[in-house]
Amino acid sequence: MSSAAFTRLVEAQGHLQYDLGVLADDEQKTAPTPLSPPWRRITAEVQTLVLEKQGIRLGIILFPKAAANLKAQFHNIGAHAERLHRTCDLVLGVSPWGKRLEGRFLQANPGSVDILHGSGPGGPLPFRLSEDNQTVWVRPYNKGKTVQRIDILTLPGPAATSWEKGKNVRLQLIPLKESLPEEAAVTQALEQ
Repeated sequence: MSSAAFTRLVEAQGHLQYDLGVLADDEQKTAPTPLSPPWRRITAEVQTLVLEKQGIRLGIILFPKAAANLKAQFHNIGAHAERLHRTCDLVLGVSPWGKRLEGRFLQANPGSVDILHGSGPGGPLPFRLSEDNQTVWVRPYNKGKTVQRIDILTLPGPAATSWEKGKNVRLQLIPLKESLPEEAAVTQALEQ
């Protein structure tokens, strides 16, 4: 994607009022520098932030680029997650690693993140629970042709330490088809 196209895309997505946007590796090459919030780049270091919406504190961990010493990296992310769990209602991990490494992370750090939004190599996961049911793991469909909506019906906590599909969490897949109504401001920004 060209820098001009990326700039138009960022402007269009600004109309959607996202709280966070994370660039994929290939997007980072053409993105303008510096990026304006809510956009973030994946770096070699773990990044954390806390968003508060409607009285709910969401801790977010942006996983770093995969390192040679995965065991140390897994431990480091787990420590960040533990700190966020102390002050946040929900902890979300955002990973660029790919399906295989994300699966290894979840096995090494059960329950460290409540939701893992994966990306990178490997296929989509519309909705999977970790083996211990403590993490909802989703991965997008290719080319952004589907929106994954996660509805959290009850926050995890002392009374509910695991996820149950349909009981305290559900996922809706929304295919982006021609039949969806257009948002005028977004369309205008993309057509410039």
